[in-house]
Amino acid sequence: MRTGVRPTTSAETADIEDFYRNLHSTLKETPRKDILIIMGDWNSKIGKGEEPRTVGRYGLGNRNEAGERLLEFCEENALFVANTYFEQPERRLYTWTSLDGQYRNQIDYILGRR
Repeated sequence: MRTGVRPTTSAETADIEDFYRNLHSTLKETPRKDILIIMGDWNSKIGKGEEPRTVGRYGLGNRNEAGERLLEFCEENALFVANTYFEQPERRLYTWTSLDGQYRNQIDYILGRR
């Protein structure tokens, strides 16, 4: 089920909140017995740093404000960030690279229900 496109970090706060509100509504309608996987470009940096039951040890870089918002959403909805639980070489962690190759970030995540 698709609930819409995640707004970029330059989007209005109201648009970002609308996105999370719509996604939350969709989650409430999804039966607990169903397998739930949410994947996408979240325009968020979770960064390194384990959060019990939500984020594993294998993130990349530093957390940003959008990453804080994504973690808050995960905690509110009993979700975990699956791709932070698997150790990989750094070259396999980043999902975005600047045109000049100077910056590399992990902004695409796979979320699952705990």
